[in-house]
Amino acid sequence: MDKQELPINNPAERLYVILTKMAEIPPDIFRSIKSVICEVMELENSEENFIKGFKELLILLEVIEKAINQHFSYRKQTIYLGLIKEIKTSIIDAFTLVFNRNEIDHDWVLWDNVKNLNNRNWQVLQSLYACIDDFEEHEIKS
Repeated sequence: MDKQELPINNPAERLYVILTKMAEIPPDIFRSIKSVICEVMELENSEENFIKGFKELLILLEVIEKAINQHFSYRKQTIYLGLIKEIKTSIIDAFTLVFNRNEIDHDWVLWDNVKNLNNRNWQVLQSLYACIDDFEEHEIKS
């Protein structure tokens, strides 16, 4: 994926770009979860920024959830909130991987150990893509 600034206005598009960037980072022996999150969230690689990046992701998910509940039919709410729940679970699981380690240096909890977030073919990404147009149509901004 080309270097792309994170979209500011459409929260669904912002989340999609973040998740797509995560999925496109090849899992290899030299990439830690912390470094990937910092890179994708366009933050300097540090533990503080890693936590800040995850916090920003959770806030973004909350903004999207509220918008879905306010602007969409029950049918779309069910679909989109299911996607958001799966994304949130994957993000929290990755965060937990880093901080459930007994080792002092958890920088080396590897990106290839996360579930879904490093998968280019994660079905949630394709489904989330449709959400972008719905947010545009309803003029939902963050």
